[in-house]
Amino acid sequence: MAQINLAAQNLVGLLGGIQFPGARYEILHQSQPIQRFMGIQAGVQLKVPFDVNLYFVPSIRYNLRGYDVQLEIPNGQPHPDAIENSIRLHNLETAVLLQFDLGSNPNHIFLGGGPSLETHLSGTEHYLKSNGELVKQPVSFARDEYGRYSLNLLAEVGLETRSGWFAYGFYTYGATSISNRDYAPAIKLRSFGISLGKYLNTKKIILDTRNIE
Repeated sequence: MAQINLAAQNLVGLLGGIQFPGARYEILHQSQPIQRFMGIQAGVQLKVPFDVNLYFVPSIRYNLRGYDVQLEIPNGQPHPDAIENSIRLHNLETAVLLQFDLGSNPNHIFLGGGPSLETHLSGTEHYLKSNGELVKQPVSFARDEYGRYSLNLLAEVGLETRSGWFAYGFYTYGATSISNRDYAPAIKLRSFGISLGKYLNTKKIILDTRNIE
């Protein structure tokens, strides 16, 4: 008697959640005060078996990122007279993660991590000048302005259930600056949050070969 268990299939999952974006914002290597805000995350991911309890989990996610910063040191971005700067970015993130499931129980904790490439699709920038003038403008993605792409490192810890539901907390560490301007601030995006998701095809398939000769 023999059975072939095809439970280790490729899974497709939908996810969404909240996050609290910010940034590491430095002028002349001096960190500037940052205030976080509430953003969102939504996307789709695959879970592909790689080794025992180890999975390849690529995903595509929409992120609302950005930051609010108080500029204690004058600089040219966004303007020499700016004392406050707020940016909201609509980003598309492509992540390539490895996930390790702790144990073989269908209800289990998992750990994940890996790099991602974030594409900044569009955004809005507000800045306050020292004379009280408030300026609102679209984020300019150009050689001497803000970059269209940034690289991140991601870490996740979560819980996956027998029915295919999963929830995880995550931290996003921006590895590259989003500023393209020479002698401008180093602006590396950061975020943490919680997401909830569901795999759409979690039914186990077992082929009984007892009557196959």
